[in-house]
Amino acid sequence: MHTSSDDAAANSRATLITAITAVFLTVAWLSVLARSYVRAMLIRNYGWDDAVMLLAVVCHLVMTKSLDISC
Repeated sequence: MHTSSDDAAANSRATLITAITAVFLTVAWLSVLARSYVRAMLIRNYGWDDAVMLLAVVCHLVMTKSLDISC
C-alpha cells in the first residue's frame, strides 16, 4: 500500500526531474542557437551538420510536447 509519504517523495522526485530537464533543455537550445548564429551570420558557413543539429533539437521539443511531458 502507498502511504502519503511515498506519494510526497514520488511527487518531489517528479518536480526535481522536471526542473533538471528544463535546465538542460534550455542549455541545449541556447547552445544550438548560439552556434547557428555564429556559423550562419559571422562565419557564413552553415553546413548540413548544423542543420541536422537544429533539426534534432526541434524534434526533441516536438516529441516532448506530443508526449505531454512538462518541461
